Amino acid sequence: MSIVIAYWCFRVLPSPGIAVTALGLVAIIMAIRVEEWGRTERIVWLLLATFLMIIEMRSIQDDHDRHVKEMAEAHTREETARTEANRSFAVLIREGYGLFQSIQQVDARAKEGLENITGGKSFAVVTPQVWSGQVPISLTIRNAGKQILTGVTVSIYGMDEWKKPRGFYEAPGADVGTLHPGEMKLLKQTITPTTISGFKEDGLAIDRFQVNISAQNFTVVEYLDFKQGKRIPWTFRYQISRQFVKSQRDKTTYFGYEIMAKQMDWLGEK
Repeated sequence: MSIVIAYWCFRVLPSPGIAVTALGLVAIIMAIRVEEWGRTERIVWLLLATFLMIIEMRSIQDDHDRHVKEMAEAHTREETARTEANRSFAVLIREGYGLFQSIQQVDARAKEGLENITGGKSFAVVTPQVWSGQVPISLTIRNAGKQILTGVTVSIYGMDEWKKPRGFYEAPGADVGTLHPGEMKLLKQTITPTTISGFKEDGLAIDRFQVNISAQNFTVVEYLDFKQGKRIPWTFRYQISRQFVKSQRDKTTYFGYEIMAKQMDWLGEK
């Protein structure tokens, strides 16, 4: 029976506490009955004590190995959890950045849509087609901005209009309608400069026309200056500006002027 128990203990290691208890019990029995045993019985109990001591040492080592394994597994689980948490955080950061980019794109589209509705800072330019050499001079209008212009109207004022009592209200005008970015249209109105009216510059007569171009966003004023050319009847230059509210104090409004485009060299012969 003792041999069976010992074999079972060898195959199925008990916990260190049980092994120590068993070894202590054997030691007590040996201490009490050692003088009553014969030589053979003493050898058997000594072998049993030795075997239990080996069992105890194996049990302690097995418990230590199991503890080390559990610690390693716990460390592995912690590392896996930490890696997964870092991966999840990275995914969250990417998703957050993607959401931020999407919000920016939506904001940009909304701003672009609003500018297309309001016209933003787009403006139109009237260009006299002096290159043809024909008088009266044909006129074209072009959207020089990036947004659509709607409700575009043109009013042209020469010296004759400024001299008439109601010339400001009777000036030739045109309803252009819609101008897409970069789109150009030919106006029905024409211009005929003269050397009789106007002003002098470097001894040469300059005829000036004022063109008011209105759209859904604001009105620009374009000044067209004409000077006689050498190879064609007329050359021209232009300046475009707009008026805006600069500040307000009490009931007084102060306006500012912004130059939208300016061409001071004479065009047409180069």
